[in-house]
Amino acid sequence: MLTGWRRPQNRSKTTVRRISEFGALVYYEIEERHSRGNNVNVINSMTVFEFDAHDKIRHLNVYLQQAR
Repeated sequence: MLTGWRRPQNRSKTTVRRISEFGALVYYEIEERHSRGNNVNVINSMTVFEFDAHDKIRHLNVYLQQAR
């Protein structure tokens, strides 16, 4: 579903670095590598999920780190 935006000549790889749970929060850290030809763009991201008492996502934050 989310990979439909990619062109056939583009490649991507996702590596899960860490998943941690602390109370109602889950921290999900990944490294994404997007390749087009000889160019590789590396994006480190962390998503913080906050759950309510019914285990439904109440809030989330996404943090991205990449070279500029």
